Amino acid sequence: MNLWESIRSSAAEIRSHKLRSILTLVGIILGTTSLVVMVSVIGGAAVAVQKGLSDLGFDGVMFVSAEAPQERLEKKKAGYSRGLRTADMRFIEEGQQIIQDAAPVLYSKETALLNGRNLTVNVEGVTPAYGAIRSRSVEFGRYLVERDVEALAPVCVIGHKLKQDVFGPEEALGREVVMRGVRFRIVGVLRNLGSSQVNDDDMEKDNSKVYLPLTTMQKHFFGNDAVMAYVFRVGDLDEKQIRLSDDRGIYFTTPHFDNYPAVLVRIPDLARLDRAELHDLVVEAWLTRAQKRVAKAWLAENEPDGG
Repeated sequence: MNLWESIRSSAAEIRSHKLRSILTLVGIILGTTSLVVMVSVIGGAAVAVQKGLSDLGFDGVMFVSAEAPQERLEKKKAGYSRGLRTADMRFIEEGQQIIQDAAPVLYSKETALLNGRNLTVNVEGVTPAYGAIRSRSVEFGRYLVERDVEALAPVCVIGHKLKQDVFGPEEALGREVVMRGVRFRIVGVLRNLGSSQVNDDDMEKDNSKVYLPLTTMQKHFFGNDAVMAYVFRVGDLDEKQIRLSDDRGIYFTTPHFDNYPAVLVRIPDLARLDRAELHDLVVEAWLTRAQKRVAKAWLAENEPDGG
């Protein structure tokens, strides 16, 4: 039977069994459509989950923050300590290429006047490096830049939800946030963090925060160069587990950081880390973020003898 005969026979079968042919065609269409829809939904969900995880901003991030001492000896030591200062960053920055992703942080809860409304808002004093570490980018305007930090500029970036709650569809850029009698000009609005698949309380808080240049917050809110925490990278989850199993109990975590390659260190415990160990932590943090070519070249130049 040639091709033409096959076509004629098939056409005859279709004409003689119209209902069966229609139902078969409908089944094929529905099956194909279902497959396409399922693939699209799964693909969209995967993108939403990935975006949410990225917006958490804890990919390899380590926070070093203060905690009130509990023991008598710790309290006595704390009495002689001025705490973390901006100047401490100089030590971390010895060897500029290693600490590209380290950043000091200040935080406070303030009463703010926005668009004629008095609100209680969470405020953070940060540097541009903090935005890079936490994957924070703007939807409108710009993020904080180095010249803002150097000039102690009275500018700020606000979270997406805060903008929607206070200004709605109105333009927020160029408007002012007044705190402690100081007017801070809004230069940027963060993109909305999280997704329908991944969201948590901390992410919601970040969506409603006001971000100031670190030095600006130090000047107007604290009157000194104190910082409350340093943020930098650690390695993967295996590295995290190694840190947590340290018998000295220096490193710890909280449920919020479960399944994230991040560990916490209380500031009083920093005195128990020698310079070499802190150096190793910073190197590991940098290697997780550096371009593979740059990291490989650095490792080749700094490989220990006999390695």
